[in-house]
Amino acid sequence: LKGCIQTQYHIGNLDGVNGYFSKKLLYLIYKKNINFFLEVHKLRKLNLGGVYGLEMFNVLANSFITFNIHGDSVGDFAGNMRLFEATGVGTCLLTDWKSDLSLIFDPDNEVVTYKSVSEAKSKLTELKNNPSLRNKIAIAGQNRTLKDHSYEKRVIEFKDLILN
Repeated sequence: LKGCIQTQYHIGNLDGVNGYFSKKLLYLIYKKNINFFLEVHKLRKLNLGGVYGLEMFNVLANSFITFNIHGDSVGDFAGNMRLFEATGVGTCLLTDWKSDLSLIFDPDNEVVTYKSVSEAKSKLTELKNNPSLRNKIAIAGQNRTLKDHSYEKRVIEFKDLILN
């Protein structure tokens, strides 16, 4: 259907024994949060599998919205690669809120943030129903990434850090 957003899931570590989701699912079973477990388990049927390299960038570039969640190990800090991969190719990024995210992007102007599952669902619906807002955020995020978050910039910052 023209103008319809098709939902696709490319989750690379959904089924791995040591994967993030497998550990989370075991934790949910342990905590007896069976409803959330069942919702996440539904993703297994819809998951098209992980994509990597150029195929991953192609999937991201052709996405209207990319959903991101940081792993548990980062705590309250942002900075996984998906922030830069998704925004760099020009997709609208919906990511979990982190305390320092505003140092990297302007939240809700260059990326969209959420603090809860219900807020993520609400913002996802808003983005799906508002293509002009979604495109405006995607373009702003891409401009910010290309301007401030390139490898060239990071090498210069690292060089300055080492030499000073």
